[in-house]
Amino acid sequence: NFLKNLKRFDVIFRSPGMPWNLPELRAARKNGACFSSATKLFFETAGKIGATIIGVTGTKGKGTTATLIYKILRTAGVDAYLAGNIGKSPLTILPKLARRSVVVLELSSFQLQDLKCSPDIAVVLDIFPDHQDAHLNLKEYYEAKTNIARHQKKTDKIFFFKNHTLSRWVAAKSRARKYPINESGFALFASENLKIRGLHNFKNAVMAAEVARAFKIPERTILRVAKNFNGLEHRLEFVRS
Repeated sequence: NFLKNLKRFDVIFRSPGMPWNLPELRAARKNGACFSSATKLFFETAGKIGATIIGVTGTKGKGTTATLIYKILRTAGVDAYLAGNIGKSPLTILPKLARRSVVVLELSSFQLQDLKCSPDIAVVLDIFPDHQDAHLNLKEYYEAKTNIARHQKKTDKIFFFKNHTLSRWVAAKSRARKYPINESGFALFASENLKIRGLHNFKNAVMAAEVARAFKIPERTILRVAKNFNGLEHRLEFVRS
């Protein structure tokens, strides 16, 4: 019965695992409660510090792409941090941030759904039907994804897959400078050069490389990190031969 008394509170912090449209949450909003989240609080605070936020979303590949971007930046000497849906609350890194810091956030639809701000650099991967156990319908799921782009400024950047309809659709909601990515024209490395297997992982690596290029990271650094990246646990993970 822990949701029964929400009407008694003025401010409520919703965790990503709590669906936005639960009847109890709707009733609390109707009653005038102000809703926030760890993600919202992080954006508000990091914005005051002046740190750069890179947000990564998509249906699959968010964690892999966000981690690759982070590893490339760190290897190049950037004061970079990784947090969000990857399993680490961004609030824990706030004390470490400075104006020169770069935070790579993996952002799920649940974190984006009620977000009224967007990252300085948005990364939109392929989007497919998913999470219908928590969202009211596919339209709601897709609309939640658009918040990574919807509140961007003209001085911001958004990277998206040129050949994926929903990736383009999300990017079209942004006023930021647009970077359409086409993996078929990418020449720095090939799929067979990577330890992470599959076309989908090649696309993830290409996206990470293009974001790193925007930071003027040397190509030799991008190539070294991409070729040596073993991937994340519990994906297509090498066990033994």
